[in-house]
Amino acid sequence: MLYSAEEYLDYVIELDKQAEGRDNIFVYKGYVDQEVSKFFANQVKARLDAEGMDYLLANRIYHIMVECFQNIIRHSAARPEGNPENEISKIRGYLSVSKSDDFFMVTTGNSIEDEATKNLSAWLDKINALEQDELKKLYKEILRENKLNNRGGAGLGFVDMKKRTKNKIDYRICPLNEDNKFLILNVKIRGN
Repeated sequence: MLYSAEEYLDYVIELDKQAEGRDNIFVYKGYVDQEVSKFFANQVKARLDAEGMDYLLANRIYHIMVECFQNIIRHSAARPEGNPENEISKIRGYLSVSKSDDFFMVTTGNSIEDEATKNLSAWLDKINALEQDELKKLYKEILRENKLNNRGGAGLGFVDMKKRTKNKIDYRICPLNEDNKFLILNVKIRGN
């Protein structure tokens, strides 16, 4: 069972409210695939570069955006089966980049299958509890073992995001319908 547009919209409105008080650099609500991901990540990077932002900070924001888009594409409950490159994307997601006085926030929202939520929560809690040196060890271990899950990922994206930002990944899993939940991620990136 897929989610209705109304159910999805309720959470998108909540995400918009969450961003109040910060300057929105980028907000996207709609269908997500590899091309959309690449296009918007490059547009935001070009804008940050044009504004003269520090190269390392702009690069960090770009990489977090790419990882977040990949999470939406790979782990959405509406992910097409078979060969998704040949299908029109059915994946809907929300991604925003906003700025406050001392940090940037990348926020995402997408549906996720109910059965995946326990593993995801456990994984994020584990990553959030690790210090930087432990994260580096875990990252190398995952690379060495090269184990992919059934969605084509190995959990590296979340490890990489925490490693790059040195901040916990804030997340909420909200009810959507009997089969799916709505995942909200907030990744904070310290400004210069």
